[in-house]
Amino acid sequence: MKKVMALILAMAMLLSLAACGGKAETNDAGKYMLTSMKDGDDVIDLETLQLIGADGWYLELKEDGTGTLFLGDDDITELKWQDGVLKADGDRLEYTREGDTITLAVEESSLTFTLTD
Repeated sequence: MKKVMALILAMAMLLSLAACGGKAETNDAGKYMLTSMKDGDDVIDLETLQLIGADGWYLELKEDGTGTLFLGDDDITELKWQDGVLKADGDRLEYTREGDTITLAVEESSLTFTLTD
């Protein structure tokens, strides 16, 4: 459980963004819900996310190139996105999209979000 909380805190700090960027040119717009986390070889699945209250976390990318990252409680970050990149508060974080999932990765840790209907 300590690793789960450490990963959550580390990813929250890395993703505490707030603005910068341009209009999105890709079709990644939509609301994505957190479905798994990974730290090295440790994977935190949706069932575990539900147990720790992180299953409501989301990434929303709007057509106009703006978006929101919600990581629980009052941790809401407004951001800009474009072509596989999230930007906020001078920080830049690349993401990949495969099918209906977006993955944010930093070194050996990652958050995976799945597109909702």
